[in-house]
Amino acid sequence: MQPIVGVVSAGEFVWLVPLCCAIALVSASSHRDDIKEIVRHAARGAVILIVGLLAFMVTISFVFEWALP
Repeated sequence: MQPIVGVVSAGEFVWLVPLCCAIALVSASSHRDDIKEIVRHAARGAVILIVGLLAFMVTISFVFEWALP
């Protein structure tokens, strides 16, 4: 039995970085006043968004691989 694993090239996820940065920047700018705080908060938010999305995708992949053998 072969596992159901979809391999996608890293180029497919290049759009994640600017999208997550834009979301984090808009979110940070609505809560902060100083540009230094906005950039710091946006950088942290972007990393959390990217890691969270990747973890979600991996979790869903494993769930479907386990549930649909």
